Amino acid sequence: MKDKDINEQEYLNHSKLEERRKFAIADVSGRNNEIVFEVNWNSLVKKKGLIKLTINDEIVVVDRDQLWSILFILGSSKEQEELVSPFIKRTIVTKYFKMIGVTATKDIKKGETLNIPLEFTYNPENHQIIIGKGSVSEIEKRLKA
Repeated sequence: MKDKDINEQEYLNHSKLEERRKFAIADVSGRNNEIVFEVNWNSLVKKKGLIKLTINDEIVVVDRDQLWSILFILGSSKEQEELVSPFIKRTIVTKYFKMIGVTATKDIKKGETLNIPLEFTYNPENHQIIIGKGSVSEIEKRLKA
């Protein structure tokens, strides 16, 4: 398995591996060591996101999420962006600031005008309006309760 270019392997393009896979990368220190990565090596760990690392016959089991976190921390800002980009979608929204005038008919001096500042965000993709920290539908639900 030494010196295999794992970047060209088709199974690395999938987010979850279904079957047992084992691959290695060479140690760049020149000591002829290799790091062996293995997933789904038995039925207990299958699909749990655990990865077995073997270095010089020493075995370590790490969580897939922990390994991603370490790679993210060690990466440059460009590499971090590449790691995150499949999971983040950019949406352009429009933010509105409006002053709404309301004329009272009861409880406040009759005829008194109240000026209420309103801030909301409109998402044209799904036609969703978000007022403050909540959406219109959430506010309507709270008012009906």
